[in-house]
Amino acid sequence: MTAKRPAPTDGGYNLSIALHEFAREWADGVLANDLSGKLTCSELDALADLLAALGEEGAAKAWTESHALHDEDGDAHYTP
Repeated sequence: MTAKRPAPTDGGYNLSIALHEFAREWADGVLANDLSGKLTCSELDALADLLAALGEEGAAKAWTESHALHDEDGDAHYTP
């Protein structure tokens, strides 16, 4: 169980910890399969770049590959 989070106004957030927690949660392959097709190509690129920068290169690749399955001809990640 996750410990109670401080309120944003408490100043208790640590950016580094928050980013790594974000990356860990969003590295989930099921989440990528469920949501990647709903993102625009630029949204997907931003998410994949963030995941990769936080050490989740495999997740970045999985999100991109899953997203590509939903792209159409002319989209950035489309593969025939």
